[in-house]
Amino acid sequence: MLETLTSEPLSDQVQTLRGTEGYAFAIWGTPGSGKTAIALNLAMELALIGNRVLLADLDTKGPSLSAYLGNPAEKSTLTSALRMAHQGRLNPEQLVDITEPLECDGVALRFLAGLRSPSRWTELSAAKLQGLLDIAKQTFDYTIFDLSSDLETGLVRADSDSFRNIASEYLTTNCDKTLVIFQADPIGVNRLLWALQDFSGDPVVVANGFRNSVLGKNYKSQISEVLERFGQTKVDLWIPWDQSAFDAGLMRGQPLWLASRSSKARAVLAELAQRLMDLDY
Repeated sequence: MLETLTSEPLSDQVQTLRGTEGYAFAIWGTPGSGKTAIALNLAMELALIGNRVLLADLDTKGPSLSAYLGNPAEKSTLTSALRMAHQGRLNPEQLVDITEPLECDGVALRFLAGLRSPSRWTELSAAKLQGLLDIAKQTFDYTIFDLSSDLETGLVRADSDSFRNIASEYLTTNCDKTLVIFQADPIGVNRLLWALQDFSGDPVVVANGFRNSVLGKNYKSQISEVLERFGQTKVDLWIPWDQSAFDAGLMRGQPLWLASRSSKARAVLAELAQRLMDLDY
């Protein structure tokens, strides 16, 4: 259960109107890539630097951030935000009010819980997502969207005007940066190559969980060669295999900063947060 992070009211409320527009990052990954853990930890590392951060669960097929935090949401604050955006009533004050505060030792971020049922994807639309995106960037320095792995286009239902994967399709295209996460092993590489066929744009590609026990000493060059040859892409960041640290975080419902501060994976994610702030990518 979530013990150190709490949902108690914050001592210092988020400033609800920025002088300049913030940034939004889409976190997308292949199945089993660890994208949700990376989304949570990247959000925390950005908050640790002193930023106002919103972590939003936009995985419309298997939202899991609430479960990861050991704090299952009683309701979907996402649907409330989208409904208000559709009605033109969503503003910075309202967005702060409906999101949940997560705080520890004076470090805080806000959390937008995902859908309670995968069948409710019909409530999403491009216009609603853009409304949420606009207000989030007006309110927070950084907004992190955790997305579904499925990017297949053209999936529709008779009672909806939207595509099934509208959240992932729209946000990977319209956020300031998209991070593509894959597991750094033969299965993960294969999944990434298939997924890249449905992906457009210039993403930041992150190899998660690399270790020479699977591919040998030259794992980086092997993966890089395959991705460049068959996917016309390159790896921008390598996160080392650190399963014990991530397991500790999952068991406690905490980010690595709390569960395993000396984690090598955490050090790389802290570096990633700084680079994204510096717009190095």
